[in-house]
Amino acid sequence: MPNTDNVLELLTWEETDPSVSSTTTTIVGIELNTVTRVLNFNQGLLTSTVAHLHIIKRDNLWMVTQAINIKEGDIFIDDSGTEHIINSIEDMSGTFNTYKIDVEENDTYIANNIITHNRKLQDPV
Repeated sequence: MPNTDNVLELLTWEETDPSVSSTTTTIVGIELNTVTRVLNFNQGLLTSTVAHLHIIKRDNLWMVTQAINIKEGDIFIDDSGTEHIINSIEDMSGTFNTYKIDVEENDTYIANNIITHNRKLQDPV
């Protein structure tokens, strides 16, 4: 996938068979945010703000999309290359502390063993 924070490049990227490789990233920023809504995928596999960008597989095609656009049946991939079919999405309201993590040079990182992107949009598109 493109190694970028450019939203247009990320949201238009598609790949049928991307390779998963081990890389090292450096945390260059952590920002604490309080939000009133999160999505809980597969009873705690991954919890995310609705605007966070994630790497998913849908209809045998890997892509980047906002959490709010993820559907049951989509797939996350973990750091060992294992695919996890999303079979439940709980939309939760309340007060939640979240962390916006910026990593470089590679813009992806592992959260709860799931490969994700460090980009979060302000508003869902």
